[in-house]
Amino acid sequence: ADEGIVIEPIQGSKLPTTDAEAARLLDEAKEHPLLRNTLVAPTGAVACIVFKVADDITKISDVRPLIDEINESLRAQERSVPGSSLHLLGPHAYRTTVVRVMIREELRFAPLTALILTIVLWLLFRSIQGVLIPLCSVGLGALWTLAVMALTGESINIINTITATLILVIGVADAIHMMERYRQERGRGVLRREATRRALLWVGGACFLTSLTTSVGFGTLTSAELDVLRRFGIYCAVGVMITFSTTLLFVPWALDRFGLGAQGEQGGNRAFGAWLDRVLRRQADFVCRYPRSTTVVSLLLAGIFALGIPKAKVDNFIMEYVPRGEPILAAHHVLENELAGIVFLDVLLDVVSDAAPSEPWIEPSLLRRAAGFADHILEEPGVHSVESPLGLLRELRYVQRESKASSLERSELPQSREEAAALLLLGSMAGEDSIFSTHLSGDRRRLRMTFRVADLGASAYLDLEKRMNAAIAEVFADAPYSVEGVVTGTSQVGYAGIDSLIRDLLRSLVWAFALIFVTLAVLLRSLPLALLSMGPNLVPVVVVLGAMGWAQQHLETLSAMVFSIGLGIAVDDTIHYVARYCQEVRAGRSAEEAVRRTTEHTGRAIIVTSIVLLCGFGVLYTSQFPPNQSFAVLASGVIGAAVFADLWMLPGLLLWIRPKIPGSPSRPEMIVSD
Repeated sequence: ADEGIVIEPIQGSKLPTTDAEAARLLDEAKEHPLLRNTLVAPTGAVACIVFKVADDITKISDVRPLIDEINESLRAQERSVPGSSLHLLGPHAYRTTVVRVMIREELRFAPLTALILTIVLWLLFRSIQGVLIPLCSVGLGALWTLAVMALTGESINIINTITATLILVIGVADAIHMMERYRQERGRGVLRREATRRALLWVGGACFLTSLTTSVGFGTLTSAELDVLRRFGIYCAVGVMITFSTTLLFVPWALDRFGLGAQGEQGGNRAFGAWLDRVLRRQADFVCRYPRSTTVVSLLLAGIFALGIPKAKVDNFIMEYVPRGEPILAAHHVLENELAGIVFLDVLLDVVSDAAPSEPWIEPSLLRRAAGFADHILEEPGVHSVESPLGLLRELRYVQRESKASSLERSELPQSREEAAALLLLGSMAGEDSIFSTHLSGDRRRLRMTFRVADLGASAYLDLEKRMNAAIAEVFADAPYSVEGVVTGTSQVGYAGIDSLIRDLLRSLVWAFALIFVTLAVLLRSLPLALLSMGPNLVPVVVVLGAMGWAQQHLETLSAMVFSIGLGIAVDDTIHYVARYCQEVRAGRSAEEAVRRTTEHTGRAIIVTSIVLLCGFGVLYTSQFPPNQSFAVLASGVIGAAVFADLWMLPGLLLWIRPKIPGSPSRPEMIVSD
């Protein structure tokens, strides 16, 4: 100690020149406590180089050129060293990858959706008008929605990347319902202009109601805590009403000007239409004959799915949004399997007691407690390593005392304030990037620990966070000075934010259900009819959520979004069915006859729109994002369940309960039995 400390590089100023030197250096690195698992894998097959990006580089437009340049350099190095594999990881690389794919898919989804809708509409209507009228209608709505987003400064993110696709797919249903009613009137011999007027009169109100309830459903997302979700809800709600407006103005004008063949005149699809009509008539006859049995069986099936809901878990993984085949995903697996993992978790330990001496984190008693906390957390499953001033203090003390030749343990901490202060001063000579600068405040009152953990998922991570907070309270409960701890970092914010986002979506679903019920009660002028109508709307949500539980699939962000969208789809079909049923009853027809006519005519439009929706959402199955593919599958389940609920459960309930229809002629109630 009297001679001072000489600081020399481990290997001198040059890299190893022989294989033997390199092997010796690697062996030392594999056993070094500050390098093992963090920068060098225990196997020696993987090494990591850490770069720090300037704090002022945050925008993706600034980050992307840097990431591209580094990737280009890595590829050049791979070519110069055959057999090597170099990967770029980290938050900036992750963001760049996800945003690049999002932009590429956003540019692909809308045209592909339009192409799929074109094919389906042609097969259904077999006419140029049948394709162009609905496409132009929803296309104008989608373009105006994107224009509103651009004019208000909204940028594309992982949540709103499907906005245009949603507007196209959901909006086309109103146009199809209006066109189907027009064809029915033309089939009765009504002239073009009068058929257009009737279609607008009878279906326009229902379309307004469906658009309003769908918009209300999206609007409930404004109650979310996350700004990105609130903005998504606002733009989708605005987009739905914009598309309704373009449909209300454009479709009647186009039908009056260009016309559309009457039902049954579509040549190639005449056989399909006749077959569908026969199926719907038989289905309606069955429901009219056995309304109670149909309803009970429907409720029992929904109940079976409902039993699976408690098994469904809310979860999310960081790499879940990275497309398969992306290099960063392979790099993630390498880091997970060979090193300490890609998830960084920070713990800040702050000495808040006024009675504490200056520079409290050089107190040996506090250092030992912090070390005990770190050792306890390292025993948690998935926690691989920790980076903190404690490790460097240990290593400096070990090296200073030439302990390779002694029995001193490498894990020993400074034994006095003076020794800790001297070692801190020594370590600070490394400059601003020293861990003593990045993980210890200048007044020595706040200590930072960075744990590296596996991609545990939001659920397991939040449980770990609770245990870490409990461990902090326990370890420092009887400390001489009050110490407060907080778990933080980008991973913590990401996991907690996404978990909050998913729960926001589920809460908004409850609000949507309540607000849609109130809206229906006001517009239908009947509380019992509104209550009866909401029953089938709950079925798609119950079926899909229960199916996920039975299949033990977790609920992530886009999966949660499908329920809000699914409720809107189910409500749309229900409103069209109930609106037509009320028209038939007000015309003096019996409940059975009203159900038959509604199922045959409106049921046809429901099935047609459902086919269009299935094909439209099916576009998302071509996405490279796994969550988008899951969204497509779940949306298909929601649509199928909605068709079942509206064509089986809803008419069964109407015939069994027989709610009073406002404005219908009074007549004796008819008794229906199975």
